[in-house]
Amino acid sequence: MTPEALGRALLKAALKRPLQVRRGPAGVSLYQAVWDRVHLAYLSGDIANGRTLQCVLYQELMHEFPNARILAEPCCNGQHPGLAMADDSKITDIFELEYRPGDSAGYECAIGRLASCVGDRTRSCPVSTGPGTGCGRESNAPPLAVPEDCRLHFVAVSRWKSDALNTRAVADCLDIGFRPPLYHWKGPGEATANWEVDCIPG
Repeated sequence: MTPEALGRALLKAALKRPLQVRRGPAGVSLYQAVWDRVHLAYLSGDIANGRTLQCVLYQELMHEFPNARILAEPCCNGQHPGLAMADDSKITDIFELEYRPGDSAGYECAIGRLASCVGDRTRSCPVSTGPGTGCGRESNAPPLAVPEDCRLHFVAVSRWKSDALNTRAVADCLDIGFRPPLYHWKGPGEATANWEVDCIPG
């Protein structure tokens, strides 16, 4: 059976059973529901690169968290993480994505970018644009705060047993003097493996 045929067979089987939401620390089951649907898109062959992963994850976060504001590559302390979630006054979640399903994805640079988003003392995120001019700094909306308890997410699709899928290695790489909640979204590129979300509490 070819890899494409295997993916189609797994997708067909997955669609016949109800979505499995794994229980765990607060919030993990919601993130897992999102990740399970992203996995179905991967099994269908619809995620061909990192930009597509970003688009699919954006769509599924909007579906699961309809009251949140989903931001693509906002400016957070000089960094541009792949995605972020916000409420009216602050950034609640920041996501960095790595997509290398047939190879070993790196994680040090992505974790460094996450650390920079929350580690700077100013911790502000201008996310609005003045529609009259197209200039963000002329918008009347104030920048959103990035609090120390902002949830950080490292999303990795990589070859099975890659260090990017090792939660302990990823968590140990985060060194900013305090410990925000870290969620590790693990997507082995091999279609038969489970995709899971782990949490290292803050």
